[in-house]
Amino acid sequence: MVTPPYEAGLVTCAVAVLVVVAVVLVRRRFVMVTVRGLSMLPTLKAGDRVLVRRTQVGRLRRGQLAVAAENGRSADASREWVIKRVAAVPGDPRPACLPDTSDPADRVPDGHYVLLGDNAAVSYDSRQRGYFTSGQLLGVVVRGYAQQATSPHAPGPSLAGRGILGAPDSQPAGDTAAHVDVAVRQGSPTSARSTATGY
Repeated sequence: MVTPPYEAGLVTCAVAVLVVVAVVLVRRRFVMVTVRGLSMLPTLKAGDRVLVRRTQVGRLRRGQLAVAAENGRSADASREWVIKRVAAVPGDPRPACLPDTSDPADRVPDGHYVLLGDNAAVSYDSRQRGYFTSGQLLGVVVRGYAQQATSPHAPGPSLAGRGILGAPDSQPAGDTAAHVDVAVRQGSPTSARSTATGY
């Protein structure tokens, strides 16, 4: 049996629509982030890229890497991002490393979480600024790609051996502030980048 041309055209259009819908859904759920700076050494280094899945605070787990808006802005409005490790989630005991506040609570409040850089000597994080809020959360890292010398847009080898999804292998001591940048890429390699400046 031969398929009439109009039926073949309808099938082609239906497949094209499904592909477009799938691409839009994936782009709304995932973001590619390029790491700049030293605050996540040895887990992440400048030039590494990570795939971030958008999520909510209630789904955060200690030890995950999270990307959040810097300077108290919402994740939707911000173009400045930091990437850090989740150290405490709502309901956890308040970490002793947080700055003193007027809040006497001994637990992390609802809608708040604590982010710390693996390289404490150069990371500006919850140790200096306190809690991050639910509105600042962009998402969690689900996969990392090592820096590639040949092409800045081609994914490199996986970062699985560097502890990207678990606890860091080591954490340098120190408490000095430094600069940390994270560039967010959404879409094609030629799309605009927004660079975040942390401290």
